Amino acid sequence: MLQNRSENNSHPEELLEGYALDALTEDEASLVEAHLGICAQCQGIVARLQQATALLGLSVAQQAPPIHLGMQILASLPSSEVDSLILQSPAIKNSRRINTSAWALPLAAAIVIGLFSVSLIMNLRVSGRVDQLTQDNSTVTAQLGQTTAQAQRLAQQNSALAARLDQAEIHDAELVSTMHQMQVASFMSVYSDTQPLILEPPSGSGNSEGVLLIAERGNRAVLMVANMEQPPPLRTYNLWLARRGSRILMGQVQVDASGWGTLSLTPPEPVFTFDWVNLTVDEQAGVSANPGEMVLRSKIPAADYPR
Repeated sequence: MLQNRSENNSHPEELLEGYALDALTEDEASLVEAHLGICAQCQGIVARLQQATALLGLSVAQQAPPIHLGMQILASLPSSEVDSLILQSPAIKNSRRINTSAWALPLAAAIVIGLFSVSLIMNLRVSGRVDQLTQDNSTVTAQLGQTTAQAQRLAQQNSALAARLDQAEIHDAELVSTMHQMQVASFMSVYSDTQPLILEPPSGSGNSEGVLLIAERGNRAVLMVANMEQPPPLRTYNLWLARRGSRILMGQVQVDASGWGTLSLTPPEPVFTFDWVNLTVDEQAGVSANPGEMVLRSKIPAADYPR
């Protein structure tokens, strides 16, 4: 079957009919016979053509050749053979009669053979085209399999990269947390008498938190906040010191992507002379008459020395 498929594109289709009618030259006949030795499909076609040729010969009525052809044949034979043929053959004049069935049947048989040959040739071409499409489909299937394998490898590589990125983010978060702790420890080591003041959300709930480290009897302090959200556009975090209905702006707190922010402050008066420390969200224009939204706050305890 594989050998026949490999010959689909070199069938001597135009010589098969002539071979069945024995109308080829010796070279053409040798070429066809060599192909028939390796192609079972063409063997079947030639066998059916020869059967049709045999039926065509049987369908023709026997009749004498035309007079002029008969005379030429007789002239080429010895005189003794001519005499015997004349005695055995019917009268030459009877051959002039026209018999309609004598040419109608051969014509019909020739038409049938022609149609049959066209059908066989079309079948050969369709079979070759189907084999070619089958090969193309196999090629496409193999390429699709390779593409699928590559996609799977890329997906695995992406998963590995995503895992590495997650680990890097965790490492970065741990590093930032360590730096923040070192910053607090550094400040407290410089100011050994530091007093921490915890700031909490007014509602008592939320992840935001802060601490105000007060040093030098309240003349210096640093605010540290964590888990803060980024402020809305055109707004910022402001730190206030308030007492008896008045307030003083100590500065703006910048928060990074991790929610961490710091602010060093040197108040005009000791921190302990104020009642409250408040962190609000205000417009960036500056101090407004109305206080912004309260985010964190803490009550400042009274100092143990006279104000």
